[in-house]
Amino acid sequence: MFLQDLGKGLLRRWYMVVLGLGLTLYGAYMVYGVVPLTYKATASIVLVPPATAVVEGENPYLYMGGLDQAMSVLVVKMNSEAISTPLIHKQPGTTYSLDRDISTTGPIMLLTSESTSEAGTLQLLNNVIKVIPENLKTLQDQLKIPDNARITSMNIASDHEAKPQNKDRIRMTLMAVAAGGAATVLLTGLVDRMLMARRRRRPPRIKKRKARRNQQVDAQTQLQLQSGEITAAPPSKAATKAAAKAVLKAGTVSAPAKRLPGSEAAATSAATPLAADAGTALARRG
Repeated sequence: MFLQDLGKGLLRRWYMVVLGLGLTLYGAYMVYGVVPLTYKATASIVLVPPATAVVEGENPYLYMGGLDQAMSVLVVKMNSEAISTPLIHKQPGTTYSLDRDISTTGPIMLLTSESTSEAGTLQLLNNVIKVIPENLKTLQDQLKIPDNARITSMNIASDHEAKPQNKDRIRMTLMAVAAGGAATVLLTGLVDRMLMARRRRRPPRIKKRKARRNQQVDAQTQLQLQSGEITAAPPSKAATKAAAKAVLKAGTVSAPAKRLPGSEAAATSAATPLAADAGTALARRG
């Protein structure tokens, strides 16, 4: 029932719906222009085991199974504010994240950088790649690990072109359209309900004015009837039937009584004035 009334209200106030949708589309266009376009670039960094952990003459890639713990420590350090703040402070509006690459089983880290410009994204990516070996060395210096037992890092893949990302702009635009559409429907329904309620509750002044006007018209009509300027219209069949039903309900109509001697003369004498009045009325109409 509520949805049906709301639909009728929207149809009655269609102009408000059109205006609201127009404002919604304009707002969505402005949001799409305000939200900046971002760019994204990625790089893959792998940890290489030390020489002491590899049998002489063997492939180092076969001995990467024990580097997950060292990779987790390095990821935590690289994502800390002490490391990220100096890098981001040089380029406002940029962010980066270093996480384990879940698409592989080896000690490979996925570096992601984002910025509002393609050049800034690539520059941040390269700056983070440069400081990863330095922080890995710092972690091992704190434990005084010998050089031949140190873990190293290697960049195995990185983007040379940043890719534009429209997800944020599209998401914000859709949110603006949804909010504007909902506000249009709710506001139109509220206004329609207020106007309909106001129409049902007419002010007393209007009612009194209308009643006074009707009284004046009735008085003028009575004066014209008395002066003979207009004649009263004969009652319709529907009005006659309604009056007869009312009389029957009131019990004023009774069964015909038996004729008594002299009743015909009395009826004739009573009908004489009525005929005279009817003749007078016909003369006036003529």
